[in-house]
Amino acid sequence: MYNLQKQAREMKKQLESEEITGSSKDGMMHITINGSYELVRVKVNEEAQLSPNQIETDIRQAYDDANSQLKSVLMEKFKGMM
Repeated sequence: MYNLQKQAREMKKQLESEEITGSSKDGMMHITINGSYELVRVKVNEEAQLSPNQIETDIRQAYDDANSQLKSVLMEKFKGMM
């Protein structure tokens, strides 16, 4: 049981240190999340002149991109543990 708890703590630590950045399709918005799916940072391209609707779309696209990349990284990283 102790060994399982130790493994779980180590996995959590690894997840929190993993960071993935996703981008909107137009490249104007970048969102970075960590392995626990927590928002780390949001960056908007300085040249962006976006309408409120475009901002919403870009945020969604950037998050979806980061989320998809993170899922792939985590599956690859932890497939040996299952």
